[in-house]
Amino acid sequence: MHKIFRLFACNRPVRGACKSILCDLQRAQYYPIPLQLFEILTVHQGLSVLAIKALYPVDQSKTIEGYFAFLISEELGFWLQEDAEHFPDLDLGYEHPERINNAVIDIGAESRHDFASLFAQLDELDCSHVELRCYEAMSLTALDALLQPTLLGRLRSIELLLRYDASLRQNDLVALCKTHQRIARVTVYGAPQASRVEYGGWTLTHVTPVVHPAHDCGQIHSAYFSVNTDVFTEAQHFNTCLNKKVGIDVQGNIKNCPSCQHCYGQLAPAALAKAVAQPEFQAVWHINKDQVEVCCDCEFRYICTDCRVFLVDPGNALSKPAHCQYDPYTGVWGKR
Repeated sequence: MHKIFRLFACNRPVRGACKSILCDLQRAQYYPIPLQLFEILTVHQGLSVLAIKALYPVDQSKTIEGYFAFLISEELGFWLQEDAEHFPDLDLGYEHPERINNAVIDIGAESRHDFASLFAQLDELDCSHVELRCYEAMSLTALDALLQPTLLGRLRSIELLLRYDASLRQNDLVALCKTHQRIARVTVYGAPQASRVEYGGWTLTHVTPVVHPAHDCGQIHSAYFSVNTDVFTEAQHFNTCLNKKVGIDVQGNIKNCPSCQHCYGQLAPAALAKAVAQPEFQAVWHINKDQVEVCCDCEFRYICTDCRVFLVDPGNALSKPAHCQYDPYTGVWGKR
């Protein structure tokens, strides 16, 4: 009986216009593979190696053997004596019970956010993750006061994006994170020099560029890819940036993302629940990568984010993200 190769269920091939990748969702990495190997793993899945070789020119036999040697050496699959039904494919369904999964809150000099009310409303929506983006330098006292309502809340993680201020020392940030242990990441932009320090449960990063998050977000690059089951399955059905997200801009306007133009009201008691329940608010959640121009032909479409604010064609809701420099038709990244 001839051997049949089977990928482990956590390994998912994705076809692009000129290249393909194999995503190892368990080990959080991906492997570039040729289109021919994608075809072997998908169209010809379940066939023996002998039957697969018979479908290609004789001079391709050694190449095909090399493919399988690579897959075995990287522990991406295994051999069967038959294509047994005891090894089902990964379920690509995506269902999360929370009404809102994550929130982005911008803070500027003119901001008058009621954080106690805001965090309470996010708890009511079952929000798990919050990113706070500060446009003005903030003292340790101000940051601590801002975060006090989260101490007894239900958030799972908090990220801080802070503007550099020499008076806010590294020891201050360490003290802040010891008090507020839901903080998972602190990024300080506009710093004199770049650095990154791991503190066990959280990360402190200093970057030198001065960024304006509301204008500079939506960047797409391989460094930002997320290779995991959660993102991969969400990407099959929903927008990987805006699905179950709510944004608050510096003026307190409720939006899909703080960078969006359209708002759904101002912060007030119960305002978030009313805003996110609107069909128009949720419409963008359902724009997935298979619907977006150019992205639908990209092999990375299920492991990257998808900005719907900054588009190549602002008048087309399905246009490619403007801040993506990858061309899936040539397989080349442009300059950032």
